[in-house]
Amino acid sequence: GEGGEGGEGGGAFDGVIGFSQGAAMALLVPGARWAVLLSAIPPPRGRGPSTGRRDARPSLHVYDAAEPHAHLCRRGGAAFEGPAVG
Repeated sequence: GEGGEGGEGGGAFDGVIGFSQGAAMALLVPGARWAVLLSAIPPPRGRGPSTGRRDARPSLHVYDAAEPHAHLCRRGGAAFEGPAVG
Protein backbone atom coordinates (compact mmCIF):
# COMPACT_ATOMS: atom_id res chain seq x y z
CA GLY A 1 0.00 0.00 0.00
CA GLU A 2 0.92 3.63 -0.20
CA GLY A 3 1.22 6.13 2.61
CA GLY A 4 1.14 3.43 5.28
CA GLU A 5 -2.44 2.50 4.40
CA GLY A 6 -1.60 -1.15 3.74
CA GLY A 7 -3.16 -3.54 1.28
CA GLU A 8 -6.41 -5.45 1.44
CA GLY A 9 -5.31 -7.08 4.69
CA GLY A 10 -5.67 -3.76 6.47
CA GLY A 11 -2.18 -3.83 8.01
CA ALA A 12 0.64 -1.41 7.47
CA PHE A 13 2.48 -3.89 5.24
CA ASP A 14 1.47 -5.80 2.11
CA GLY A 15 3.99 -8.53 2.92
CA VAL A 16 6.99 -9.39 5.03
CA ILE A 17 10.49 -10.71 4.29
CA GLY A 18 12.74 -12.07 7.01
CA PHE A 19 15.94 -14.04 7.53
CA SER A 20 16.55 -16.48 10.41
CA GLN A 21 15.31 -14.94 13.68
CA GLY A 22 14.10 -11.95 11.64
CA ALA A 23 11.80 -14.35 9.79
CA ALA A 24 10.38 -15.49 13.12
CA MET A 25 9.65 -11.86 13.93
CA ALA A 26 8.20 -11.25 10.45
CA LEU A 27 5.60 -13.93 11.16
CA LEU A 28 4.33 -11.84 14.06
CA VAL A 29 3.49 -8.81 11.85
CA PRO A 30 -0.32 -8.53 11.80
CA GLY A 31 -2.15 -7.91 8.55
CA ALA A 32 0.70 -8.88 6.19
CA ARG A 33 -0.82 -10.65 3.17
CA TRP A 34 2.26 -12.70 2.18
CA ALA A 35 5.60 -13.85 3.60
CA VAL A 36 9.05 -14.64 2.20
CA LEU A 37 11.05 -16.50 4.83
CA LEU A 38 14.76 -17.22 4.41
CA SER A 39 16.26 -19.83 6.72
CA ALA A 40 13.32 -19.15 9.02
CA ILE A 41 13.03 -20.56 12.49
CA PRO A 42 9.64 -20.65 14.22
CA PRO A 43 8.78 -17.88 16.70
CA PRO A 44 9.47 -18.72 20.37
CA ARG A 45 6.84 -20.83 22.11
CA GLY A 46 3.97 -18.75 23.31
CA ARG A 47 4.44 -16.16 20.54
CA GLY A 48 2.55 -15.92 17.29
CA PRO A 49 -0.73 -17.55 16.28
CA SER A 50 -1.93 -20.20 18.70
CA THR A 51 -5.16 -21.17 16.96
CA GLY A 52 -3.76 -24.52 15.83
CA ARG A 53 -4.75 -23.68 12.24
CA ARG A 54 -2.27 -23.40 9.41
CA ASP A 55 -1.44 -19.95 8.09
CA ALA A 56 -3.32 -19.34 4.82
CA ARG A 57 -1.03 -16.54 3.57
CA PRO A 58 0.95 -17.23 0.40
CA SER A 59 4.51 -17.95 1.48
CA LEU A 60 7.93 -18.75 0.09
CA HIS A 61 10.39 -20.64 2.31
CA VAL A 62 14.04 -20.79 1.23
CA TYR A 63 16.72 -22.68 3.14
CA ASP A 64 19.65 -25.06 2.62
CA ALA A 65 18.65 -28.61 3.52
CA ALA A 66 22.23 -29.15 4.78
CA GLU A 67 22.17 -26.22 7.23
CA PRO A 68 22.27 -27.19 10.92
CA HIS A 69 18.78 -25.81 11.64
CA ALA A 70 17.03 -27.16 8.52
CA HIS A 71 14.63 -29.16 10.70
CA LEU A 72 13.38 -25.88 12.19
CA CYS A 73 12.96 -24.40 8.71
CA ARG A 74 10.86 -27.41 7.67
CA ARG A 75 8.74 -27.09 10.81
CA GLY A 76 8.11 -23.41 10.06
CA GLY A 77 7.00 -24.23 6.51
CA ALA A 78 4.61 -26.87 7.83
CA ALA A 79 2.72 -24.10 9.65
CA PHE A 80 1.45 -22.81 6.27
CA GLU A 81 -1.34 -24.31 4.16
CA GLY A 82 0.49 -24.33 0.85
CA PRO A 83 4.08 -23.23 1.30
CA ALA A 84 6.36 -22.88 -1.70
CA VAL A 85 9.70 -24.34 -0.63
CA GLY A 86 12.97 -23.81 -2.44
